[in-house]
Amino acid sequence: MKVGLAIYVPELFPTRLRMRGNGTAQAVGRFFTIVTPYAVAWLLSNQGIISIFIVMGIFLAVVAILTVLWGPETKKQILK
Repeated sequence: MKVGLAIYVPELFPTRLRMRGNGTAQAVGRFFTIVTPYAVAWLLSNQGIISIFIVMGIFLAVVAILTVLWGPETKKQILK
């Protein structure tokens, strides 16, 4: 999933803003990378190990669904 988004995200921005847009998206992703271990530790201590798989699976499914539904098509588009 992460590799697919890393290829897809830069194509969402015009050429003059591509590095800034991609950098911002990567920064948000890194923020959640920092938060995730704490969320996992809390879930593990309060809800059990199954809850970790359920929550992470739900988050990944939501990201995939939102990307498919609202992500603009980048195939055969002219770079601006």
